[in-house]
Amino acid sequence: MVPEAAKPCDAPPTAVQGDQWGRSAVNVGTNLPVASPAPASPPVAASERNAKGQFVSGSNGGPGRKKGSRNRLTDQFLTVIADDFAEHGAEALAKLREKDPAAYLQLVGGLVPRELITKHETEPDYSDMTWEEIQEFLERRRMNREVEIALEEMKKY
Repeated sequence: MVPEAAKPCDAPPTAVQGDQWGRSAVNVGTNLPVASPAPASPPVAASERNAKGQFVSGSNGGPGRKKGSRNRLTDQFLTVIADDFAEHGAEALAKLREKDPAAYLQLVGGLVPRELITKHETEPDYSDMTWEEIQEFLERRRMNREVEIALEEMKKY
């Protein structure tokens, strides 16, 4: 719904009028173009919606974006970045590292996959374990796996 102030009126352009909320503004009555509403999407068949107007299972209301359209944009972007890096990358990284080490480390940290960071933080350090501790650890892992397999088999029944 377009507020009254946005609709053209017959008042002279210098008139001061209030809108539907009581606010006043200069030149409210000028014949400015009013934005037309966005074109309506194609009507959805009534059979694709329930009584509340919600989409029924198996019907999302539209085709969505074309397959591969986002992938093409991503590929183009990465190609441009790769070409630029091939031409200027090594020198630019060296300059960044020398002039702004914090930004350099932030860049490097942003490129490391989060899974690798999480994996490194959650895995225990095995380097200090004795031979007996390693054997106990492996035995526990084997037993835990056997229990998991047994539980999965029980879920089937």
